Amino acid sequence: MKSNRTNFIRERDEKPLPIILFQNRPLPPSAIFIDVATGKLFNASEETSLWFWRFTICVSVSKKADSTTVLQHSNKLQSLLAARPESLVNQVAKLCARSDPELILKEWTRTLEIMIDEAQKANDCEWTAQ
Repeated sequence: MKSNRTNFIRERDEKPLPIILFQNRPLPPSAIFIDVATGKLFNASEETSLWFWRFTICVSVSKKADSTTVLQHSNKLQSLLAARPESLVNQVAKLCARSDPELILKEWTRTLEIMIDEAQKANDCEWTAQ
């Protein structure tokens, strides 16, 4: 499962990525593989890793979660990203050989900001990718 995901990231420039709409707000393109951050780059809990993996499986499917769950996992990943941004650039570069690792990290950070912002406004959150 994880190796296929890495191949998907390496092929990023070859085809357009699906865009996730979270509470009808488009997330940055790299949001579709934000689960890689939990599984490949951080020692995130199994629960958070699994949640983000399921989060990204949303192409042509509507997903829903309560805002408390979204906030829990998004805040955890946001903390992990903020804790060591410089050391992540090289790691992301290895996973995304033909992409800008700094842009991906910025997009993941922005993704989490949007998710947290929207989850604070609602009881439930919905998303899909197109």
